Amino acid sequence: MQEADDMVKRAEEDDRQRAREEANQKGDSGIQPVVMPKYALDERLKVMREVDPPPAALFIGLGWDADDTTARKHYRIFYPDELENDKEIFPKPSPFDTYELKRG
Repeated sequence: MQEADDMVKRAEEDDRQRAREEANQKGDSGIQPVVMPKYALDERLKVMREVDPPPAALFIGLGWDADDTTARKHYRIFYPDELENDKEIFPKPSPFDTYELKRG
């Protein structure tokens, strides 16, 4: 069971890495923590549709827009682990004292 979980985690990490590389190839200058959706007119239906959403492997969608002017919907970058464990955000270990807590 543990091996299957490890394989799933590795596959998800590979997907995130690929999505980061694709974003860099597109010319995005760094990935922003919050991304607002972009809308364009759908000529066939004559409604505003969201275009070019960020990669689902890196971002989670939050909120909902009734139309293109509501500006409630946005995408936030998703970190699968605690931020302290992410070496891209914190290259050095925390300078603060940390303690392992145990129950009972």
